[in-house]
Amino acid sequence: MKRNLLLSVALVALLAGCTDDEATANQKLTEALERVVAAQSAPTQTEAHASLVAARDLLAEIRTDLPGTAAALKVVSGETIGTVDLSQLDTLIATAERGMAPELCASNPTALC
Repeated sequence: MKRNLLLSVALVALLAGCTDDEATANQKLTEALERVVAAQSAPTQTEAHASLVAARDLLAEIRTDLPGTAAALKVVSGETIGTVDLSQLDTLIATAERGMAPELCASNPTALC
């Protein structure tokens, strides 16, 4: 009887942990999508670039820190999330960097400089 109770408590604790991971992953995914949308209407290339990089970083966090979640599966499988997938995001970032190369190079030198 005690063993069944302990197993039940352990299972509930495990499921609660999974739910927290799913909630965290979904929160990060939502924030990444919001940043992509913000980049599209950003007043400057610098702000667009910063939003896109932040979105990419959030998707990378989902992939590496929350690998067992549904959101991570979407990121890893290359599924389009909202309007963009991870490879498209890298292309958008590179385009923003080319558009702002002199401005970016002054504050944060990259391979484009």
